[in-house]
Amino acid sequence: MLGSLIVAVNMNTFVEQGKLVPGGFSGLAKLIQRVGLTFYDVRISFTLLNILFNAVPAVFAYRLVGKKFTVLSCLSLLTVSVLVDELPVIPITGDILLISVFGGILNGLGMSLILNNNASSGGTDFIAMSLSVKYKVSTFNYMLLFSAVIILTSGVIFGMDKALYSIIFQFCNTQVINTFYKKYKKKTLLIVTDNPAAVSADLLELTNHSSTILKGFGSYSAHKNI
Repeated sequence: MLGSLIVAVNMNTFVEQGKLVPGGFSGLAKLIQRVGLTFYDVRISFTLLNILFNAVPAVFAYRLVGKKFTVLSCLSLLTVSVLVDELPVIPITGDILLISVFGGILNGLGMSLILNNNASSGGTDFIAMSLSVKYKVSTFNYMLLFSAVIILTSGVIFGMDKALYSIIFQFCNTQVINTFYKKYKKKTLLIVTDNPAAVSADLLELTNHSSTILKGFGSYSAHKNI
């Protein structure tokens, strides 16, 4: 809930002030909302658009990814959507570069809190994870392509400068998430020892992971090690 609050506040401060496009279905909802307001003087509910775009992907995520993940993600999605419509739009700064950088950082912090609690912001995450589970392949790059199309479309309509600053926003957002969300990151240990069997047995007991034993020796002393 705290992560959702941060994302919503960011949408109504930095994102709205800079007219940035956050990407994904939330970015598509923002783009349609701005088109309606700019060209037709009609304000479309962000909550309505976001829920409509996520309804079908949420069903697939529920069936393929899992009940708990989908329910928590829908709770986050609904919270963000309602807060974006209800919270006031508060300008922070007029500097578009500061808006892009700090908006991306703030969004990344909110998203990291959501992801670290086994949920997501919905949208393209639902589609990517559902397709990955069903077809056993990574589809997140295709979702990034979808976000790129939205940003490019926004650039054509409202100016390419906004699109380029939106890319800066996305970059900062991604870097923060990569820093604080460690679930799928793996590390490799290289251990030099004279007792490989004992070390390997301890690693298996402590971490439930096997190890690979390679024979070698020091090039300077020619002392044999494993």
